[in-house]
Amino acid sequence: MDTQLKKLEHALNNLEYIHDKEYNSVYLDPDHYSPGYICALAAYVDKHQILEKNFDTDSHNMSYLKTIGFHESLWKTHQKPYRTNCGKNYSPLIPLKDMSDVNNATTTINGCIRNLLGNHKHTTGISLLFNVIGELNDNVWSHGKFTGYSMAQKTFVPNTQKTDSYIEFALVDRGIGFLAELNRIKSKIKSHSEAIAWCIKEGNSTKHSDNVDTWTQRLPDDHVGNDPMCGFGGEVPENHHQGLGLGHLIKLIKQYNGELQLCTGDSLYKVYENGCEEYKTTKYHWQGVAISCRFKSSNLLRNIKMEGDKGNKDLFDRLRSISK
Repeated sequence: MDTQLKKLEHALNNLEYIHDKEYNSVYLDPDHYSPGYICALAAYVDKHQILEKNFDTDSHNMSYLKTIGFHESLWKTHQKPYRTNCGKNYSPLIPLKDMSDVNNATTTINGCIRNLLGNHKHTTGISLLFNVIGELNDNVWSHGKFTGYSMAQKTFVPNTQKTDSYIEFALVDRGIGFLAELNRIKSKIKSHSEAIAWCIKEGNSTKHSDNVDTWTQRLPDDHVGNDPMCGFGGEVPENHHQGLGLGHLIKLIKQYNGELQLCTGDSLYKVYENGCEEYKTTKYHWQGVAISCRFKSSNLLRNIKMEGDKGNKDLFDRLRSISK
């Protein structure tokens, strides 16, 4: 099954081919699609303003897409599907248009992952993943300036008799992308691959003020009263930490043997389960940022010692102090 699963990379190299530009229509082939592909598809359909009547696929995929909220997110078509597995095997597709959507997406996806991994289980890896998802969702909206889409899904790892599963989280926007953001601060970086390399390097940031705490999480725009995040929430300049939490994500991916696909412009950066990294050029120029990462649940449930990794230890200490 996993070899047949169409991932984010497939979307980047395939979306233009399934788009009939003359009739502005899309036909999605019968297949199995990952959250990365689905989020990219949603952003593509949104960008090209493809009407619901001009979107088609086989009955199985159509039922699946309606169930996860694809039609509701894109065309405001209110479906009432039987969502018995919502929160168990997947979180629905959520458009990120404002901060209420962002908060809802973070809560929904983290709740889903908590269910997927077992509510009674708590490890450093799970806590770090929750924090990274919150930071990515928070920043894609403030960074991209355009609607983003996110979702999560569980699939079984092949040849494990369903004793192990993949947890995949995807987040896609159609904003300005890394290179344009770096150009905004007059960086000398000229290519999309160089922009990715710069943004994933821990410590790099395009934030304008050294007085801004890079761990501050944005509070709702209409928030009044005390800080509900115990001193770690606040009003944050909209572009305060370029990289969308990528430094933390890359560290998490490598520590817990995860997989990553990250695209902006014509460049795709991949991290494999064995830790190998690769840059590839895509056929389709993605206007914005597309991220898909997945972990084996068995890896996330491992307790990894934090000695020698002050950055993650400080983060985990902070998470624990908030939860008290």
